[in-house]
Amino acid sequence: TPPWNRPYSAETPEVDVVVSAIVGAAGLRGTWAALEAGKHVFCQARMAMNAAEAGEMYAKARDTGLVAM
Repeated sequence: TPPWNRPYSAETPEVDVVVSAIVGAAGLRGTWAALEAGKHVFCQARMAMNAAEAGEMYAKARDTGLVAM
């Protein structure tokens, strides 16, 4: 299978960055899971549903030395 046609996830070792385009609670869970898996996260949709959730996400990224934006 060509590398561009393989399924990837936050647990895939060769993945360094996860791009999320999911809004809402599912996007929040996915972003959180990616940070916990040690991946940087770039959100195409809003990162969180409110300022408190965004603050939690920022703190998680900062504490793990990752970028979430």
